[in-house]
Amino acid sequence: MNSIDLTLIKDIILIIGSLTATFFTLRSFNKWKKEHKGKLKYELSRNLLKSILDLRDDFGRVRSPLILASEFSSKHHISETKKSEQYQYVFQNRLKYLQESYNTFLSFLPEVEIDYNSEMSKLCKELTRHVTHYNIKLNEFIQLVDNLDTFNNPYEKELNSIIFNNGDNNPTTDSFDKTVGKLKIQLTKEMKKY
Repeated sequence: MNSIDLTLIKDIILIIGSLTATFFTLRSFNKWKKEHKGKLKYELSRNLLKSILDLRDDFGRVRSPLILASEFSSKHHISETKKSEQYQYVFQNRLKYLQESYNTFLSFLPEVEIDYNSEMSKLCKELTRHVTHYNIKLNEFIQLVDNLDTFNNPYEKELNSIIFNNGDNNPTTDSFDKTVGKLKIQLTKEMKKY
């Protein structure tokens, strides 16, 4: 063997070694990239689910029919104040927590539209409609509460059932919980993927 053959063999071995190293580097990078993307999607799913469950809990607390005396303003004596003012004060304080959890939930919506299927996005939008509808009906309730006759007027009974979770088979509660349940199932499936 002469020196040209040894140089050629050495060059071939170096080329094969470089190609092998490049192959394993690319394979490792792609594996890391896939794991990283999976970790990010898992964290997004987990955080989104947590925000949905917080929203569900706060929605339930706002709609509680039990209003404690401590929830009313200490500025006015309860018997001397209009019902609308009393309810406005109570719900203004209750809505602080709902608004905080709702804002957290809303902060995830752009990522939901990017990273998830259209069904997940549709369910999230449905949940926002529930909260928006509730806020509209709550404002209406507060404006009308001084003149409400919930015993005789069917619309006022319906409005009362939207504002307060007054027992089983409440359409507002059932619809909200159904949407939360569907989202919980989908997000749990997503988290199990990773």
